[in-house]
Amino acid sequence: MIKRGFAPIFDKNSKILILGSMPSIASIKFGFYYGHKNNRFWKTLAAIFDDKLLGSRNLEQIMILDLQSTEFSAQQNFKQTESKNSEIYAKFAINGKINVHIKYKIDFLLREKIALYDTVKSADIKGSADASIKNYRANDLDEILEIADIKAIFANGKKSYEVAKKVLNNDKRLMLLNSTSSANARVSLDDLINEWSQKIFKFL
Repeated sequence: MIKRGFAPIFDKNSKILILGSMPSIASIKFGFYYGHKNNRFWKTLAAIFDDKLLGSRNLEQIMILDLQSTEFSAQQNFKQTESKNSEIYAKFAINGKINVHIKYKIDFLLREKIALYDTVKSADIKGSADASIKNYRANDLDEILEIADIKAIFANGKKSYEVAKKVLNNDKRLMLLNSTSSANARVSLDDLINEWSQKIFKFL
């Protein structure tokens, strides 16, 4: 079994849950969801929510903030937000330090009431190809659903949808979205933005 995955990102105010399948090799290397430069997940959300910084490559500098430092506090405009999100930051920190790029994305997700997780906890997989996933163990989604009042659950791609249907016993809140993966090249970025915005905004 290849074990790899990230902690879920959510809080009690989350209204929608977006589920991937499992992290790619590039995501694991970077240390956060959708870390491959050609995956269009963050570009899609940046366009939907008109967040220019989220979709900018300028954010992807390797900048590190020490969670315990006064510099970290100074970087955060809203101390209440910092305190509220600090437990999640810690899950993505290395030696007590967090990449600014990762911190920004966590803040964005929670601000927009989006929960983010994957359906697969561990699996046999070749490279990063969803089609090769076998002998998987699914993540427990109850920890999110019991705390947050999730109105809709979106699967980012067919493999995520397939696993989520089994885990959630065909929960009627579950919907399939076209995958943001570059492997799904037949669907353009504009098409992704249109589809995702039409479905997501109904529940926010």
